[in-house]
Amino acid sequence: MSVAVAIETMGKGNDMPPLLYRSLDDTVSIFLKACKATNGRSIGMDALAMITGWSKTSSNTAKLIRDGIFYGILDKSTSNSTSLIKFTGDFVIFCNETIPEKKQTWLESAAFKPEMMQFLWNMWNDTPPEDTYAESHLRDQPYIMKPTSATLTVSIYKKNIKYAKGAISIVSPNTWFQYQDYIGEYECELTIKGEVNATHIDELIAKLNQKKMELELEA
Repeated sequence: MSVAVAIETMGKGNDMPPLLYRSLDDTVSIFLKACKATNGRSIGMDALAMITGWSKTSSNTAKLIRDGIFYGILDKSTSNSTSLIKFTGDFVIFCNETIPEKKQTWLESAAFKPEMMQFLWNMWNDTPPEDTYAESHLRDQPYIMKPTSATLTVSIYKKNIKYAKGAISIVSPNTWFQYQDYIGEYECELTIKGEVNATHIDELIAKLNQKKMELELEA
């Protein structure tokens, strides 16, 4: 998968990226109805409430709008305190697009707009470990993520990868930790040489994929 994000900057700080509350497919489904209803024009909070069945002042509505902004569906000026919800030009184009390949390109881009998705991609690529180990790994990061948040985050990540890519490969815990050990050794080697940059991070990911293939052949 080609991900247009600066991979070398992902997950390097101790601050947890903003959480996501809804998967991309769920968020797109709701706002697709809203966008079609207005032909791409802004929609009022009352009209959105009719589509979702939630009160316009509910926490569900606030989280939906927040995630809509993170995914690039809604304009950044939108908030649940405003009277109108504005769609981004890219999302309006997506809603009217008839070519499947172009729609898929937008979905892939939208899936990786949120910082949390970029952060997890840096750790797992498109082969996240089984849920229990993935959730444990999140809670072991420099920040503390609540168990419920970790469970939701892992679920959304896997759904978004599948929605954007069309498939997902879940690796066993032992195999996944072998990947991590391999990556760690190679990254350390690059750091010692003072050669860690975008090019070498790409090489790192390529080597991870190569190692994955070797492990799968050995299995």
